[in-house]
Amino acid sequence: MGIVPSVVIVLCGFTVGALLTSFVGRWVILLRETLKSDVPHPGRMAVLVSLFHAGPWLIVVVAVFACYEYSERWAQLLGVGILAWGALIAQFLYRHRALKRKRQEEERNAA
Repeated sequence: MGIVPSVVIVLCGFTVGALLTSFVGRWVILLRETLKSDVPHPGRMAVLVSLFHAGPWLIVVVAVFACYEYSERWAQLLGVGILAWGALIAQFLYRHRALKRKRQEEERNAA
């Protein structure tokens, strides 16, 4: 496999990672809001909401795909792209947390 197809597959994996993060993030936020709401049975409602949301189903689809295609060269490159997206998000969250701590320390020192 040449360099151009490899790069394209890694970029596709990067996109899959972004979609996975987006869908699962929205699902987690929806679950949190459902559990905090004033519905009669919040746990039961959270399960029902999960059945009709794309987040958990996307996790299932990616997991089944990974189980059957993990040994293929292109699937490994797709995984590299997904892991690259995860590393980018982790770095962003780490930097965001560091800036938030710095601002809190500056506010404490200014007071």
